[in-house]
Amino acid sequence: MKIKNLENLDIGMSNIEIEGTVTYTNDPKNWTGESKGRKYNFWGQFIALEDDTGSIGCSITFKKEENALEEGDVTKIRGKLEEYTDNDGEVQKKLSGRVVKNKEEKKEATGVEKDNNGNNGKGNKNLYIARECAIKAAVELIATKKIKYEELFPRAEEIVKYIYEGYQKPEIEKLVKEEL
Repeated sequence: MKIKNLENLDIGMSNIEIEGTVTYTNDPKNWTGESKGRKYNFWGQFIALEDDTGSIGCSITFKKEENALEEGDVTKIRGKLEEYTDNDGEVQKKLSGRVVKNKEEKKEATGVEKDNNGNNGKGNKNLYIARECAIKAAVELIATKKIKYEELFPRAEEIVKYIYEGYQKPEIEKLVKEEL
């Protein structure tokens, strides 16, 4: 997902994945302690992640200090959309989560190829859900005689693209004119 599209999402949404270049980092901090009888020990770091549409702050956690990110690193983060107050007292959105390893890194680490959800090749769950919804929407268009059956999958792919890349006004206006 592009960073610009995060502005349309509600605070508290989870399983959001963005990719970009690290443009700012705080020093990693080690958190240790005990809560409800269970010990914890992890590292945390605040970074700024940027893509071609914008930038966003991210709070990430990891197990080892050597997993800390540095400026210039290109990475994917998956997490929950939250708010924080910046140094100027303004409320900003941030993503709190973890670094997502790509398929090659997971295969090297475990010897088993897994997708970004750890599904052993079953695919991206969010993309699967988006495609299912898009196909249902396209079937409804067929039922109302707005499109022909042959257009089912091409239209469904356009809807998936709309879901993942956000509202693209010229493309949507073109589709609406075609439907009328």
